[in-house]
Amino acid sequence: MIRFNAEGGDDIADRYRDVADVLGVESAGPGPEVGEALATHLTGLVARLGLPTRLSQAGVPESGIPALVEGAMGDGTTLMNPREASEEDYAELYRRAL
Repeated sequence: MIRFNAEGGDDIADRYRDVADVLGVESAGPGPEVGEALATHLTGLVARLGLPTRLSQAGVPESGIPALVEGAMGDGTTLMNPREASEEDYAELYRRAL
C-alpha cells in the first residue's frame, strides 16, 4: 500500500519521506522512489522479526483475494487512506503481495 500511495502525488510522497527520515531510511529520490525505499525497509524489518512478508507465507491462497478485497472496501480505515483505491486496485495489490 505504501508503494501504491506514494504514486498518488507529491504531497503523499512528502508524508512518506517524513516517516522515512525518522526511520533513517535513505529516501532522497522523488515521488514513488520514497515509497519504494520505505516499503523495502519495512519489509526487511518484518522479515528480521521472523514474520511473514508475503500473504502466501501466512496461508492466504489466491482464491482468498476476493474476500480480502471485500474486507478492504468495507473497512473504515480505507476512507482515511491518502489515495483512493478501487476494488481492482486492491485486487492487484493483494496479487502482488502473494
